[in-house]
Formats: sequence, structure tokens, C-alpha cells
Amino acid sequence: MLDPTALSLFLFSFHTQTNTNPTPPMENQGNDKTLSFVKTSATTNASFLERGRRIKMAAEMGLAESSRGRHWSRALEDRLLRRKGDSACGCQKEDLVQDLVGEEAGDDEVMEIARRVRALQKIVPGGEDLATDRLFEETADYIGALQRQVNVMRALTSLLDRLEKERRFFLSVKKEKRLMGE
Repeated sequence: MLDPTALSLFLFSFHTQTNTNPTPPMENQGNDKTLSFVKTSATTNASFLERGRRIKMAAEMGLAESSRGRHWSRALEDRLLRRKGDSACGCQKEDLVQDLVGEEAGDDEVMEIARRVRALQKIVPGGEDLATDRLFEETADYIGALQRQVNVMRALTSLLDRLEKERRFFLSVKKEKRLMGE
């Protein structure tokens, strides 16, 4: 399985090698907040790793933008933009463990469920602010968005693989013609 950062770096290097215009074609469609990270990285003398971080951030911002209105997407966008102050959605933290445990504080099964819910809250962006039922709704939506992002990455990988094979084929034909004196 390809590391998303490695894939982002590969896509960026492929884009800069094959396109003399570093501005992505989708940028003019109004979502300049997401793609501006890629444009900035292409036009500055940022280090290779910094460009990779910016591309990863653009991918994550695209994920957040794809599910507008969901709590996790707003939390992810807030984290990415490092906003300070109140939560973007105005949600209040709810004491989840107290709701789950209640009078059965000694019950091992309830404690295990509370531990797993806390772990899930840490995984889903903004999950710390959610009660159990809302957390499960947000988790389902977040999983769907991640699956869509993986499908896009697979499609891009497949496309780039085919393009690379075609490029190699045409280079070999060109080299063969040169050797034959044509």
C-alpha cells in the first residue's frame, strides 16, 4: 500500500515534470482555499519535504471540503488552518464517559465500551466534542469520505501508471528510430 505522502510527492513531481504551468486546472473552479497550498508550493523555493507537507494538507483540506456541514469536516478544516478560539460549529463538549458509565462504574463491559468510544473520539476529527449517537453518525460519514479519497488516489495511481507506460513505450520507439537512422 502506498503511503499517501509518498503518493502526493509522486503526483507533484509528475505534475511539475509534465506541465510547465504549475497552476492546477481545477483552481479556477472556485475552490482556491484547497488548491492554493499546491500552487504556493510549486511557486516558492520550499524544500521537497515542505512541498510534500503542503500537498498532504491540500489533500486533507479537499477531504474536509468534500463533506461540508459535517462536524468532522469542520473540525479537520479548523485543525488544518490552526484556527484559535471557539469551535467552528459552536458545539459544546459533552461528558461522554459520565453518560455511559452512570451507576455501573464497576462493570467491566461498560468500561470497555467507554474506552473504545474514547479511542474513536480521538480518531474522528472533532470527535471529542460529540455524544455517542452523533459520534457514530460522524464516524460513518468520515469513513465514507476516506473511502472516496482512497478511490480517487487509486484512480490517479492507475492513470499515472498508464501514462508512464505510454511514455516509456514512445521513448523506446523514438530511441529505436534513432538507432535505425530514421
